[in-house]
Amino acid sequence: MSITLQLTKPFEFLGQEYTELDLREPKMRDVKQLDSIKGEAAKAIKFVAVLSGLPEVVIEQISAYDMAIVIAPVLAGYMGESPATGEQV
Repeated sequence: MSITLQLTKPFEFLGQEYTELDLREPKMRDVKQLDSIKGEAAKAIKFVAVLSGLPEVVIEQISAYDMAIVIAPVLAGYMGESPATGEQV
């Protein structure tokens, strides 16, 4: 299963325009990779890179707004958390 997210702030990187992001559903091996990464932003970048198949350097170009408002709620949902509170559902 995958989901396509429309970015509110499209961006261009190395001549390619990014207007949306396709994220596949994570597997536990994807989640396990995050254990050794320090910092919430670094974890989010790595997780989105893994799920989208795009290099981290591309994910780093996403606006903070899109990461917080568009992408983070989807990641929280995949992890069984409430996007608003971070509590388990």
